[in-house]
Amino acid sequence: MITGTVTNRRASVDLVVQGPNQVEGTVAFVLDTGFTGVMTLPPAACSALGLPIDRLQPAGLADGSRVMLDVYLATLLWDGEER
Repeated sequence: MITGTVTNRRASVDLVVQGPNQVEGTVAFVLDTGFTGVMTLPPAACSALGLPIDRLQPAGLADGSRVMLDVYLATLLWDGEER
């Protein structure tokens, strides 16, 4: 079972993220009730974990503009299982 905390009406969980060569770090993720299977990390965390870029992904922003985002590869420890 994954447990988390609620602070200022924001639910979050701490999860372990692994990069290549078993470099890992614990990251606090804010839970989104509309979760679509995609998780985001700040660029500094991607760099610190040495995550490789997999591809560029187009995305639409709230103001209607379109941007290209880097998509990185990582392993997430989710309830004791690697994903």
